[in-house]
Amino acid sequence: MTQSTADERRRWAKNPEVLTRHYLEQRRWMPVSCWHLNELESAAMWRLYLKSDEGVAIRSSFARLRDSVRDFAFPVFIGVVNYLDFATDRFREGISFAPLFHKRRSFDHERELRAMVWPFNPPDELPIAEIVRDGGLYVPVDIGTLIEGVCVAPPAPGWFTDLVASITEHYGLSRNLVAQSGLVGPPVF
Repeated sequence: MTQSTADERRRWAKNPEVLTRHYLEQRRWMPVSCWHLNELESAAMWRLYLKSDEGVAIRSSFARLRDSVRDFAFPVFIGVVNYLDFATDRFREGISFAPLFHKRRSFDHERELRAMVWPFNPPDELPIAEIVRDGGLYVPVDIGTLIEGVCVAPPAPGWFTDLVASITEHYGLSRNLVAQSGLVGPPVF
């Protein structure tokens, strides 16, 4: 019989509470970028994460994300989040960042892909102050490689779509990458 993550943690760690505190603290110093992994636009994700009528979603791919951060000074690990029932399912303990790629099964609607920076052992020529800004880690990204398209939120007004296209062009990308959500307008029956 397979042990659950909770059972394994009790068996593996001399003090499971200390390990749990470690994993919670780890969230503060392990920078993670979260992405929705789906072939199509998600009405549910717009409802959950859009806080006003104006919003955008960047369309990319695993390969584009990987290639856009290839020259960063620290390793970037990219992987799909696994959704578990921690009372019955198990992930292997002892891998430092394993908890960052696992979530409760009740979040599986997010279909999340994560990019995580391993911020240890910086090269001598890279002062840490150059990459830590405003409480976060600055990761230079090749946006031409990363961005396949920009989707403007369904309720966004026309002026906002024009503004996003203008900003996109300002940063050297084609205005044609920007399009209004396909969820705008009535469904086709």
